[in-house]
Amino acid sequence: MSTTTETPEKLTSTEVKDLTTRYTYGTWRKQKGWSPLHVVDAEDCHFVDGAGKRYLDFSSQLMCVTLGHKNQAVIRAIQDQAGKLAFVGPGFATDIRAELAKLLLEVLPKGLDKFFFTTSGTEANEAAFKIARMVTGKTKIIRATARITVPRWARLRRRAILGDGRWSRRERFRG
Repeated sequence: MSTTTETPEKLTSTEVKDLTTRYTYGTWRKQKGWSPLHVVDAEDCHFVDGAGKRYLDFSSQLMCVTLGHKNQAVIRAIQDQAGKLAFVGPGFATDIRAELAKLLLEVLPKGLDKFFFTTSGTEANEAAFKIARMVTGKTKIIRATARITVPRWARLRRRAILGDGRWSRRERFRG
């Protein structure tokens, strides 16, 4: 039996952009007219587009690479941990989590001695609200005073976060 693996044909930068805009959503923007930059490489504090143009990465790709793109110490740490245990849910104990907890205790102020390691910012926010409710025994944990114009879904989310079950008359009758 012969096993032949075909290498897929390399997409052009235009094809990558077309497929991306056709089949995926871009975040924090209107979708109509979206033309994303096709990024093909990155190193240190720069990234490169499909045409070879180099950009200074002021946002560190949403702060995910604040130590720089292709940082060798980060790459080695990821490779080492992936070789031991790539992922296990937050409900389990692991050597690396216990070691990190000990290190955090050394640098954080006294009294901050309980940690919750998350996989995303959303999960971190949700946990923070749940922990605050657990510790205070209250459902309302934040008081928002500024009024800004936001979409309905954001207002509803804000009410869920604030623990405010009241609905404005205007929102009650919206479809």
